[in-house]
Amino acid sequence: MSMLGFFNEIKKFNTFKRSKKSVTLAGALVFFAVFSIVPTAYLLSLAFSLFGKELSSIASLFNIKEFEEVKSFLLDATTKLSASGNAVVLFTMIYSSANLFVHLKLTGEFIYNYKPIKALKLRVFSILVTIILSLFLAVLLVIYAYLSVKIKLFLGNIIGGVLNIAFLFFIVFASVIILNLYACPYKIKAKEVLFGSIYTSVFFVLSSVIFIVYINYFKGFSRAYLNLSTVIVFLGWLFVIMRCLVSGFIINAYQIGRLKTRKNLDLKL
Repeated sequence: MSMLGFFNEIKKFNTFKRSKKSVTLAGALVFFAVFSIVPTAYLLSLAFSLFGKELSSIASLFNIKEFEEVKSFLLDATTKLSASGNAVVLFTMIYSSANLFVHLKLTGEFIYNYKPIKALKLRVFSILVTIILSLFLAVLLVIYAYLSVKIKLFLGNIIGGVLNIAFLFFIVFASVIILNLYACPYKIKAKEVLFGSIYTSVFFVLSSVIFIVYINYFKGFSRAYLNLSTVIVFLGWLFVIMRCLVSGFIINAYQIGRLKTRKNLDLKL
């Protein structure tokens, strides 16, 4: 590709991205994520119990002081829900958690210019995905909890720490690929959403680190907002990762659209 062709391609992509209203979509997903976070934590807690683990033991592996209050809130909420747990509570939690996946699917349909799925079919599909993804994530985190201790014991803190971070990145990357496949309304293979998934995973990690460093070095932020600072930090971080996710969807949609256009041209020729 020539330099001129490269810049034209960048221009086309930017036009495509602007038409998809990524900021608005990310903001909407943050709204539904906030209302889904407690139900999702509850489902993960139930999934962990199948493997003889507790949510608190898994959560203790992730010590990020900026979100300690959020973590404490989630642990307390899931404990209370478990204490009063019954079939009605379980169904309510699954239904509420699935709301986020419903809107992830709707976001994908908008980005890919696809006719929306019927509401009932979409709701049932989202509930199934919620259950499957919760179990999948629980399995990976239980494996991580087991290996993180063993790796550090045999390889030392430095090498063990690096390997643990690599495995955590794998968990993020695997989850992002599943979300990209789920959001895409077409039947595609994992390799077709690879580039957007890599973008989301890398920028999710980088932006999260930058965000945490910023909060630590700009103490005036916490002083200005006092007790609200935890909520603002969490919502800001959530918005950043949703922007990364939506941008990944857009990258994949643009690439898949280009491939379909090329195939149609080849068929005509």
